[in-house]
Amino acid sequence: MINVFLTEFPELGFGYDIKITDENVSLNDYITALDDFQEKYVAACRGCDGCCWERVPLGIVDYYWGAALFNGSYTICDWLKKVAAINDIAGGIDLYLKRGEDSACMFLDKEKKECKDHTARPLVCRTHTCLPKSGVALELRSAIVNMLEDELVRRLLMETQTGAMIKDSNWNEILEKANIEDYASNVLSSFILEDLKDNWRNVKIKDIVSVELWGQLFTINN
Repeated sequence: MINVFLTEFPELGFGYDIKITDENVSLNDYITALDDFQEKYVAACRGCDGCCWERVPLGIVDYYWGAALFNGSYTICDWLKKVAAINDIAGGIDLYLKRGEDSACMFLDKEKKECKDHTARPLVCRTHTCLPKSGVALELRSAIVNMLEDELVRRLLMETQTGAMIKDSNWNEILEKANIEDYASNVLSSFILEDLKDNWRNVKIKDIVSVELWGQLFTINN
């Protein structure tokens, strides 16, 4: 079981914390628990675009939520060419949703102040909550987001090594400098791309986070 619960932080007001009491808690359990918490405690975000002007990192699971952009099969390169921007940060690759010159997300309807495709929004958007968070809640979300982005980069580099291309000089310059060995395999890496679509949700939180963070998250339910 994963418990996302309301708590009060000194000087910050009410926010949320997380405790886990089952070693088999999965990514799907985490997302569902956050959805349930937000439905109970957080006002609907329609008409509020406060978070739609920030960088939105992309992860491997967002590849599947972006399927509506295509008819038939498509590669990671195909998808990224449509939705992503790339940056080189300290020798690493950063992939994030395209933004306009005014910094608005490419999917923001600025008149209605809402997402044009809310059901296909990236995991970062889905797990964002406009409330203060405990340190372990922040670390857990960061660990998940970072793993998913690293796996996306790793699979992108695998594609480009086998001949797939993104016809953009900036992309190619950054990709050519990247080293796939810098993106270590993780619990998602053993799945082929097709199978990962149905299996990523079942990955255990324990297999994603550090031993130290797991010790802070997990508690025996007496």
